[in-house]
Amino acid sequence: MAEQVIINGNVISQEDLRTTSDAKFTKYLLLKGKGPINTERKRELAVLGVAILEYLGQDSYLCRYDPDDLEPIRGLPFVEYASIYSRRMKTSARLQEALQASQQPSNFHIEIALHEGDHNADNVLDRLSGLGILRDDVSVNHDKLQLKVPDDVLREIAKIDDVRSIDHVHDDDFF
Repeated sequence: MAEQVIINGNVISQEDLRTTSDAKFTKYLLLKGKGPINTERKRELAVLGVAILEYLGQDSYLCRYDPDDLEPIRGLPFVEYASIYSRRMKTSARLQEALQASQQPSNFHIEIALHEGDHNADNVLDRLSGLGILRDDVSVNHDKLQLKVPDDVLREIAKIDDVRSIDHVHDDDFF
């Protein structure tokens, strides 16, 4: 059985991760080493433009990578795979369950976490404005935003590259 990585409560198989040919629409990728990525290997990745942002477990990492071509990374002998951080990984399993349980269109309290190191809340707020969400309706706390949105807007929020995760917030958790 293929080893799996869990991101935002979603089980991601290696097969899911190997399907992308390039990173032209995102600057974030998932990288899995054939073992731990030590300091020397991190330097090799940095030379290619890879910045490791977060360790995800099982020798898997969330990284920032500006170039489009994934082949230089995939060609490294210590890399098992490199793939884009896809939109479907962003929406938490908890939020997906709440969406499926909803019988009619409704609003959800959500928390948007931005990718580590970028903290570009203004860019995300501008994109949310384009979706009809007013800045005054968004609570911002460093790299996290909380707001209420209609369920049909969630897919559009997942398209924003600076977004790392979207999670369901219960009313008593809302800040």
